[in-house]
Amino acid sequence: MYKIVCPNCGAEYYPQEIFVLSELNNSHIVKDEEGKILCDLKLDTNEMYVCDFCNTPFHVNMSMDFTVSQHQISPHVTKLKKTPLFLDEE
Repeated sequence: MYKIVCPNCGAEYYPQEIFVLSELNNSHIVKDEEGKILCDLKLDTNEMYVCDFCNTPFHVNMSMDFTVSQHQISPHVTKLKKTPLFLDEE
């Protein structure tokens, strides 16, 4: 997980402590018939924060990167033998 570190005292923060990540869950996305997005999502990726521990103000710039690869489908095996419902008693 990515951490944001105060440049003065080294206190650590997760992105959700500083950024409003709910903006990523925009349900008003419009696409054409080929699946292409018709409008750009405008996110504010810059934030100023005051450290909770040393009161130092600092700026954070969030950048996102996505790596996409095709999922390789592996052959699926189905077992046809049922396991017994009862255990053998000795």
